[in-house]
Amino acid sequence: MNWTPPRPQNMVFYLENWKLILYSKSFSRGEIFYIEIQPKDESFIPDYANVKHQIYYKTIQRNIPLNKKSFGFNGIYVFPPELQQSNNHLIWTIIYKDYQLKKDIFIPVKLIQFPFSKRKLIFHKKTISPPGTKRNPGKSKKRTNLKKNCFFRKFAIYDNEQIITSKGFSLYYF
Repeated sequence: MNWTPPRPQNMVFYLENWKLILYSKSFSRGEIFYIEIQPKDESFIPDYANVKHQIYYKTIQRNIPLNKKSFGFNGIYVFPPELQQSNNHLIWTIIYKDYQLKKDIFIPVKLIQFPFSKRKLIFHKKTISPPGTKRNPGKSKKRTNLKKNCFFRKFAIYDNEQIITSKGFSLYYF
């Protein structure tokens, strides 16, 4: 098995002394993308305590969470499958103590079609409610009643179930 995944596509953007790199398999709808923010070159030594980066995905109106790493910042997000626009808009903001910089980034996204079926899927004809609900009280309600009743008793037998208690702790034997 000598299979290796294909190299991802990338896009690079620059702002002041920083570069933002976007990686994705094919920049298509429904795929994830990975973001790295690094210093533009090795001569620039950033003061990470005084700088903050924000990426706002304007097309879907969400902030992309970024993590601080030793090399800079990184994050991961997805091009939503329900996207209708092929031109996606990101806003990259660098916030320093005294000022901030913004850059608008436009990413062309391929609007691939997903296969779907108009036929209804039938999983089970009978639905079973989880134990402890009104439709199926089951054992969980019985156990809570047993716990309440046996908290103050040393030994009790209910429905052929033994409960042994010691200082408020209970052991069940079924």
